[in-house]
Amino acid sequence: MNYTVQKPDGTEVHFRSRDDLVIAYNNHEIDARWPGKGEGATEWTGVWALLGVPRPATTDPSPGASRLDTSPKKCVVKRPNGETMTVTLESLSARYDNGAVRADWPAKVEEASDWTTVGAILGTQSQAPASIGEPAAVAATQPVSSAVAKSAVGRGIDRYQDAYRVAAATVAIGAAVKVLAICLAGLCLIGAVAGASQSIANLSSLNAAPLLVGLVAAVAVGVPLYALGILVSAAGQVLKATLDTAVHTSPFLDKAQMAQIMIRH
Repeated sequence: MNYTVQKPDGTEVHFRSRDDLVIAYNNHEIDARWPGKGEGATEWTGVWALLGVPRPATTDPSPGASRLDTSPKKCVVKRPNGETMTVTLESLSARYDNGAVRADWPAKVEEASDWTTVGAILGTQSQAPASIGEPAAVAATQPVSSAVAKSAVGRGIDRYQDAYRVAAATVAIGAAVKVLAICLAGLCLIGAVAGASQSIANLSSLNAAPLLVGLVAAVAVGVPLYALGILVSAAGQVLKATLDTAVHTSPFLDKAQMAQIMIRH
């Protein structure tokens, strides 16, 4: 990562790595109080924050009054839930790169008394946290009360049960359509047989026309309706299968609640 340091006269000095920054500090070429920022940062912070050293007082002598301790610096980071962890600067950088910590989390060098942010220490930003005693993110991550959680789970169970009822009704409608198709086809055949019987009684000979007409009518009415019933029932079964998956994978339901929902339907 590249670093930029601004001298008191306004000129900027660029460093290609943190090692170069450390060497310049140890050689008394830069002062910990001078403004500095990491690559990509929009706001300036102090060189002290980039190096991970205690924040110097304004009365400190000019550059390099004290040499940088090259032993691993430790930083204290405060998580949104209020817990703190102590890590080395290198570990903090690795955790930031991996997404384990965020730039806006409160942090400070172990020896420092003032809090800043992870981004300020790593040189990615310089904005200090709004409140070190109570980070803003803590309120958003507080666990909900058991009553609220139970109410939310209850509403979820009701929603699943309503969806299962819709699926069951869809399957039942499909079955009813299939029964209707069979009944209508049967009525057509009965009518054809009755017509043929009447022709035999009147003409003393079998007239095949009523039978043929009845058979065609039975097929024309019964087959499409029966196919429609199959499709409607299949849609209901697909909805049930989808609900089974949703219930089984829901993180808000325990095993007993899953069984309660699925057994009833």
